[in-house]
Amino acid sequence: VLGMLDGLKLMTRQTLDHLFRAAALNDLPSKQQLAELTMPTLILAWHGDKTHPIETAIQLHATIPNSTLHIADSIDEVNEWPELISEFCLCL
Repeated sequence: VLGMLDGLKLMTRQTLDHLFRAAALNDLPSKQQLAELTMPTLILAWHGDKTHPIETAIQLHATIPNSTLHIADSIDEVNEWPELISEFCLCL
């Protein structure tokens, strides 16, 4: 996991944008299926993401019982994500 986080730190904003856009092309499970999840879930979103509206992140957080939502307001906050992911994984 830490190696993956180091890899994220090295990615340019453009690469991360492509990565997240590709992920967005995949369908989410139904709300009922999401509501049945029991594992801790970290949801990351940022204002200005055209592919993943903040409202979707908020809906996911409201649907997934054991979820944590972090909404970044700036690129500086997005740059904190590797640390947030690391802390989240260490708490599991």
